[in-house]
Amino acid sequence: MFLALAYAALLTVYRRAWLALAEWQLPAGFEPKTLITVLVPARNEAGSIEACLQSILAGNYPPNLLEIIVLDDFSEDGTAEIAHQLSGSSISCINLADHLPPKAQFSPNKKKAIELGIAKAKGKIIVTTDADCVAPKDWLLLIAHVFENAKIKMICAPVAFHREKNLLQRFQSLDFLGLMGITGAGAQLGWHHMANGANLA
Repeated sequence: MFLALAYAALLTVYRRAWLALAEWQLPAGFEPKTLITVLVPARNEAGSIEACLQSILAGNYPPNLLEIIVLDDFSEDGTAEIAHQLSGSSISCINLADHLPPKAQFSPNKKKAIELGIAKAKGKIIVTTDADCVAPKDWLLLIAHVFENAKIKMICAPVAFHREKNLLQRFQSLDFLGLMGITGAGAQLGWHHMANGANLA
């Protein structure tokens, strides 16, 4: 009974902290001035990498202020080839196989990929996302506006799930939604800070 009451009290505190978070609004006519680098670590994401990159390119951020770096983590399904086909003025692809020892292919290297991407990035603002994410039109504009108008050093933002096909996927979405709520509330309270890299700047 005591544990149940303590848990309920904790969730109440988290909920109040979440509701206290400010929602940043993008003002009309905002014109960004900052070069942004978007890092996209990818491993065997041939089915989603193109939609991810096209959604970023189709956003409202000026192409001359945008750099996208795909970090291919030993993919075996054509992910790198798709990224290379889309490579152009805004997109480049780095193969981790050229920078890590061969044994690295047997383990996930997302953190190493992000480290390498940061080292290669030209942007003043660095944004990370996952290769299976689709970005909304004003995503980078909002991020640029926050950094250009507030004294902050990091943005941890949520990710919305959709297209769940079965009960397990719906449960996973609900579980992750709760984790994102706790992440935002914990940051608001100053209790803890965490981020998964799918929407981090």
